[in-house]
Amino acid sequence: YYGGGISWSEGSNTAASIGVYDAGSGGALGMYLATGNNTTLTKALTIDSSQNATFAGSVTATSFSSTAGAHFDPMATIEYSDISTGENRGLRIINTSGTDQQWNITVGVTGSENESFCIRDATADVNALTMAISSGNATFAGDVTIGSTGAGSDKILNILTGGSDSTIKLMEVGTAYGFSQVYSGADNKFYIKRHNNSASGSAVI
Repeated sequence: YYGGGISWSEGSNTAASIGVYDAGSGGALGMYLATGNNTTLTKALTIDSSQNATFAGSVTATSFSSTAGAHFDPMATIEYSDISTGENRGLRIINTSGTDQQWNITVGVTGSENESFCIRDATADVNALTMAISSGNATFAGDVTIGSTGAGSDKILNILTGGSDSTIKLMEVGTAYGFSQVYSGADNKFYIKRHNNSASGSAVI
């Protein structure tokens, strides 16, 4: 076993130290940085013989980059108090080829609120998907496609309710004009409704 290092103290006991430790066969050594006080010393950073670094507490940085990928176990946390532009918060994903496409995954919708889940196309300035808190309602900014051309198996869209209405709405802006298809779980019937300045609509079939 090999050990040693440099230590500092304000009293009779070590309050901070840099040391090495036996990390296996072949003369392998690891290194640690410990901090604390005159009664308790904790390894804040440990670097093993394979150059893996383990931090005992939180790590704060203005930026983080990795050329070989990054793994967080059990969780990575991103905190902020305001969504701001929606393009300088949350998780940012950039493809540097072509248009330098940027996507952001955030809590909050820029210019609106700080609570919904949002996937934002920052390059095109579009909130592609938002999901509301509590209700879980999802809003897509564009088309939604299930399957693909030439897909070899059936595709199913299920709308499930506990005895209530299952509805597909084909509407103009808002919910007052257009048509809707409704399956009523209460009376086991299918309806087509017309909405003429009416959110509830009137059955035509």
